[in-house]
Amino acid sequence: MQIKSIENNQGVELFALIQDAQVRTARNGSQYLSLTFSDPTGTIGANLWDATADQIADFLPGRVVYLTGQGSSYQDKLQLTLQTLRLATAEEPSDPSLYVARVAISEEELKSGLRPFFAAIQTPVYRTIVSSLLGTAGERFFTYPAAKQNHHALVGGLAWHTLSILRLAQSVSQLYAGINTDLLYAGILLHDCGKLVELSGPVATQYTTAGNLLGHISIVDGEIVQLV
Repeated sequence: MQIKSIENNQGVELFALIQDAQVRTARNGSQYLSLTFSDPTGTIGANLWDATADQIADFLPGRVVYLTGQGSSYQDKLQLTLQTLRLATAEEPSDPSLYVARVAISEEELKSGLRPFFAAIQTPVYRTIVSSLLGTAGERFFTYPAAKQNHHALVGGLAWHTLSILRLAQSVSQLYAGINTDLLYAGILLHDCGKLVELSGPVATQYTTAGNLLGHISIVDGEIVQLV
């Protein structure tokens, strides 16, 4: 069973990744976990009521679990009513990467798409900055998501989002004379590089301390300033 196939009032039995886990307090004063589960087909929420200290310690983002329950509708949104929940064992499909959605094109296609834009940057200082920061980013640039949720929140989403904006900018720049495409392409290539620090990674993505305090724009700005 996959998350996208779950329906209201349907029995559920599946392995999933804990994408998010928030400790909250119920009206009666007891603690519960507000959980978000994911697999490559989607996400779904559930509450683990009266959560024990051991459960709060065990059920963390990035861990794979086996669960049973039932699909239920609350405020017109599908969620899970949990019956059982446990961590997956080593003998079961417990690799978190199995439960993360990926962009539809390969890493090599992403790299091939980005190369012409980098090659088009002829201004030495722009080229040096882009080369340095992308070199530091390395393979992470092609595995990180572009966001925790909402847009391009996929493995490879950062590179795919960047390539998409570059292609859009290329089309628009042909309509207007005088656009500095060196600066335009350099800015787009770097505009979300701060997310490599702002976000924890492609599996069960969370905001880091630096991400919460600074944000990706300030982070990449600081990295550029250090180079120039």
